[in-house]
Amino acid sequence: SRVSANMVGANISSAMTNFIPITQAWSQVKTKNMLKGILTTMKASIRDDGFSKNSIYLTNRTEQADRLFKTKTEKATDFLGKPFEAIDSFTSNVIVRSKYYENLDNGMNEVDAMNNADEFAKDVMAGRSKGDAPTMFNKKNPLTKLFTAFQLEVNNQYGYMFKDIKTDIGKEAKDKLAMAFMKMFIGAWIYNMFSEKITGRKAAFSPIDMAIDDAKIITNENMDLATKLQN
Repeated sequence: SRVSANMVGANISSAMTNFIPITQAWSQVKTKNMLKGILTTMKASIRDDGFSKNSIYLTNRTEQADRLFKTKTEKATDFLGKPFEAIDSFTSNVIVRSKYYENLDNGMNEVDAMNNADEFAKDVMAGRSKGDAPTMFNKKNPLTKLFTAFQLEVNNQYGYMFKDIKTDIGKEAKDKLAMAFMKMFIGAWIYNMFSEKITGRKAAFSPIDMAIDDAKIITNENMDLATKLQN
């Protein structure tokens, strides 16, 4: 646990991966509502509008109780983890707000719209409260933790792509399902462009980047056929 905390602390590359769920949420939210969610979240970071207090998901994720006493090491860890927490809070707010606005547009009342937005956010972002994470991720065995550290979000991302999207809109027209995947993958590609400029790596799962990389390999005249196939 100490090693995991140290790897995240003050790690901008790690903190930035918390933006990725926004690209996933875009798959089921109209662009205008996504932009509205981003704008209202930015405004709320300056002046609280009380929105998060009406969301059980946001309350559990961003307003957890703090311990009265902490060691100097724990205080330092908390300070170094501020960027991670700030981006996580921003992303979770954007997702809940954008889906809430989407639900209102679809005719839901405010209570149902918020409850649905909370469930949607829990599907898109891995919930960390008790009962949300698979039991494997709560095991204390150090050997188990070697394999589960930092994998909760990865597991959730693939679960969302292979299960949740089909459950949510699979019964509707196939072109809507295809459009949802296309929007998500375009979002991942855009994220990777910025991420690579800042951190030097592409963190989001992006079939578009895979296709571009393959095209570069195939058209590379300095590689022989065996090297191309291997790559």
